[in-house]
Amino acid sequence: MVERLGWALGHHRAGRLTTAGTLYRGILADQPDHGDALHFLGVLCQQLGNFDEAVTLLTRAVAVRPDWAEAELSLGNALLALGRGEDAVAAYRRALVLAPDHLGARKNLGVSLLGQGAAAEAEAEFRQVLARDPRRAEAHGDLGAALFHQGRLTAAEACYRQSLALEPGDVRVRNNLGNALLDQGRPAEAEAEFRQVRQLCPDYLEALSNLGVALFAQGQVAEAIECHRQVLAARPDHGAALENLGVALLAQGALAEAEVCCRQVVALRPDHAEAHYGLGNVLVEQGRLAEAEGCFRQALTLRPDHRGAHGNLVYLQMFLPGVGPAGILAAHRHWNQVHAVGFRSHGRRSGGPRRSGQPRLGFVSPDFRSHPVGFFTIRVLEGLRRAGHEVVCYANQPEGPSGGLPAGPEDPLTARFRAAASLWRPVLGWSDDELAARIIADGIGILFDLTGHMEGNRLLVFARRPAPVQVSWAGYMATTGLEAMDYLLADRHQVPDGCEADYCERIVRLPDSFICYEPPAGAPPVTPLPALSRGHVTFGSFNILAKINPGVIGVWSRILLRLPEARLLLKARGLDSAECRRRLEAAFQAHGVLPDRLSFLGRTSQADHLAAIREVDIALDPFPFSGSTTTLECLLMGVPVVTCPGNTFASRHSLGVLTTLGLTETVAGDFDQYVERAAALAADRPRLADWRAGFRRRLLSSPLCDADRFVRHFEAVCAALWAAPPAEDSGR
Repeated sequence: MVERLGWALGHHRAGRLTTAGTLYRGILADQPDHGDALHFLGVLCQQLGNFDEAVTLLTRAVAVRPDWAEAELSLGNALLALGRGEDAVAAYRRALVLAPDHLGARKNLGVSLLGQGAAAEAEAEFRQVLARDPRRAEAHGDLGAALFHQGRLTAAEACYRQSLALEPGDVRVRNNLGNALLDQGRPAEAEAEFRQVRQLCPDYLEALSNLGVALFAQGQVAEAIECHRQVLAARPDHGAALENLGVALLAQGALAEAEVCCRQVVALRPDHAEAHYGLGNVLVEQGRLAEAEGCFRQALTLRPDHRGAHGNLVYLQMFLPGVGPAGILAAHRHWNQVHAVGFRSHGRRSGGPRRSGQPRLGFVSPDFRSHPVGFFTIRVLEGLRRAGHEVVCYANQPEGPSGGLPAGPEDPLTARFRAAASLWRPVLGWSDDELAARIIADGIGILFDLTGHMEGNRLLVFARRPAPVQVSWAGYMATTGLEAMDYLLADRHQVPDGCEADYCERIVRLPDSFICYEPPAGAPPVTPLPALSRGHVTFGSFNILAKINPGVIGVWSRILLRLPEARLLLKARGLDSAECRRRLEAAFQAHGVLPDRLSFLGRTSQADHLAAIREVDIALDPFPFSGSTTTLECLLMGVPVVTCPGNTFASRHSLGVLTTLGLTETVAGDFDQYVERAAALAADRPRLADWRAGFRRRLLSSPLCDADRFVRHFEAVCAALWAAPPAEDSGR
C-alpha cells in the first residue's frame, strides 16, 4: 500500500493528475479510511476545481487523522475556494492548535479573516507570520491589505513597499500599492504603479481598470473611459470596470450610457449595495429623484452602514416637494443615530472653564477650489489671515492640478487657499481617527465643517469631537443632524427667528449674509437686454436637474402659457444627454408648452457659462431647493431672479441674496404670485434694462462681496463662541 501511495504521489508531483487520481481511488477502494490517500485525492480534486468533492474527501481525512495539521490546512483551502469562509477559518484555527508554528496555516487564516471583513484580526495573524519570518515578502503584502481595509493607508503603503523591496515582480502587491496611493489622493503616483503592473503582466485586468480610475482622478476622462472599455472588451462582466465606466460617463455628461452601465452592474450584482448607490447617483443627475431615492434605500437595505447612500438619501430630502423642516431634521437625526453616536466618548470633550485668548481656527473641506464652497469662503479665510488669525485648512481633496475634480489646469482658488492658510494639511486618505488626532495635536479651538453630507465629507471626524467648538458653515443648506456639531452659522433670512427647533445645532446669525461671495475672475461684461433686440423675453434656469421637479415644470409652464412669445433656456450639466432633453420636452409638453419654446445647454467652461446667462432676460428660481451660486452669477450678469422661498434653509438662499441687495420685488409669497411677478417683470422692459445695467455694481458694492465687513462680523462670532460656556454645560 505504501508503494502504491508513493507511485500516486510521484505522478501527482509530475503533473500527471489523471493517473494520480486513478491510483488514489484504487487505494481507497481497498482501504476507504486511508488518511493519506483521502488527503492527497482531496488536494488533487481542489486543483482540478472539484471543490465539493475536495471538501468531502478532506473532511473524511480529518476524521480519520484528527491530529494532522496539514489535512486541516488543506480542508481550509478547499472550503475557502468554495466560498465557505467561516468554515475555512475554523479549519485553519484547528490546524494552528495542532501546529502553532505552521506559517502557511496562519497566513491562510489571515486571508480568510480578511475575506470575512475581520481586518484587525487578520492583521494580528499576518504580524505573527512576520515575527517568525521578517523577510517573507507575501506576508508584508498581506499585512498591507489588512491595514488598507482598516483605512490605515500610510501604514499599508509602507508594507506594500517593503514587500516589493523583497519581491519587485509581485504584480498583486504593486496593484495594491497603486490603490493605496489612489486613496491617499496621489493619482499620478498610482498611475505609475498601475502602468508598471501592465508592463509586467499585460493581461492583469484589475490593474487596467485601476489605471482608468487614476486617469479619471487626474481629469483624463476620455483616457479613463478607454481603459474601462478595454477591460470590458476582454471581460464583459467585469463589475468594477462597469462601475467605473459609469462614473466616468456621468462626469462626461453621457447620462444615458452611464445609466446603462449602472443597470448592468445591478443586474450582475443585485446584492451589491455599491451598484444600487451608483445607479442612484446617475438618476439624481438626471433629476429622477423618486427612482434615485429607491436606489439609495435599496443600497441601505443591503448594507445598512453605507454612509454614502445614507448621506445622499438625507441630502435628497431637501429636493423633495412636501418634505418640510421636521422631515429633514428627522432624516438627519437618523443618520446621526446610525453612524455617529458611537464616537461621542472617543474624542476630546468640550468641557472645562470659559476659554480666553484667540482660538486657532480649523476648516475641513474637500472643496478648497473653484466650487461654490470655495467662492463662498476664500475671501473670509484670506481676511482672517490678514487679521492675524491662525487658519488651518484640512484639505480632503487630491493634491495636484485637478484640485479634486476631473478638470484640467491648476486651480487658482486652491493656490489662494494654500496662501491663506497658516497650515495646509492634505488629509485625503487619512482615517477618521488619524485626522481627529491631528486636529487635537494642532490645537484647534474652533473647527468648521464646510461640507455637511455632501461628497467628501468628514462628519465622523466631527463625531469624535476633536475641537472644543464645532461649527457647520457655508457648504450645507440644512442641519447636519450631528449631536457633536455645536453651532450652525446662518443669517436671519436663511433661518428666521422661531425656527431654531428645526436644527440640531444652535443657530448663530451673521448680520448680513452667512456667506461672502467671490465673483469669478474675468467675468464677461454685461450686455444690453436681449429682449430689446429679439422682441420677446427669454427666461432661464442654470440650476442642476435635481432641482427641476414636476411642480417646478408646472409653474414655469404657467408663465410660458401666459406669455406666448416667451422662451425658456435651461442649462445644466445633465443636458448634454439627449434622453434628458427629451424627458424635459415631454414634461413641458404635458402642460401645453411645445418643444420649440425650449432650448438647452449642457456643461460648458465658466466663461461660456456666464456668457450663456447673458442670453436671458429673467432667471427663474426652482423650489423647494433654490439657487445659490447660480443666483449670484445671474445678478453678476445683470439678470434678475424670481424666487418663491419656503420654510427650509435650502429654499431660502435666493431670498437671502435678494433681500441683502434690497431686491424684494422678485420674491413671491406663493406660486400664483411667482407667476404674476414673472409675467409683470417680463412686460416691464425698461425696468429690466435699468436693472441689468446696475446689478453688477450693486452686487459688488453690497455686503455680499464686502470681505472686510464680513470678516469683522465673523471675528466677533468666533470670539463669542470661544468665550461661551461649553456645549454640555449649557443644558443643550
